[in-house]
Amino acid sequence: MSIGSIERYPLLFGASPVHPLDRLSAHLGGASIWAKREDCNSGIAYGGNKTRKLDGLNCVLIQESWVNWPDAVYDKVGNILISRLAGADVRLVPAGFGIGFKVSWEQAVYEGKSMAGMIDLISRREIEPAATVLYAPLGGQPALNAYSALFS
Repeated sequence: MSIGSIERYPLLFGASPVHPLDRLSAHLGGASIWAKREDCNSGIAYGGNKTRKLDGLNCVLIQESWVNWPDAVYDKVGNILISRLAGADVRLVPAGFGIGFKVSWEQAVYEGKSMAGMIDLISRREIEPAATVLYAPLGGQPALNAYSALFS
């Protein structure tokens, strides 16, 4: 059986919108920043790039356990849960096959780190003031449940 013979069920609304981040651009006084709103591209699973990948595909997701976090629900929420709900066969493996850095709980919160990195590059003018930047946030809202102990 070829993949083309499998009936496709659309998970996405279509192309995700792109919005200007005028206040952040003005605050930094540099590049014009736009955000690709992958969180708006589907009615399920908070949208995002993972939903786009799962649209019509059966897949096995090999997910590194980047953070040693003691919460019992850590591996049952966020992107891992969404991937399972969307039909992926999720397999968690110890960290080390992709990114070889030491981790703390902060390093699981990649959205804030990627935004901080972009702001730093613009602030230091490594990204020229005349540039246009397309920032593609990849989600992260569902992962907040994994850190619920921090908010009690």
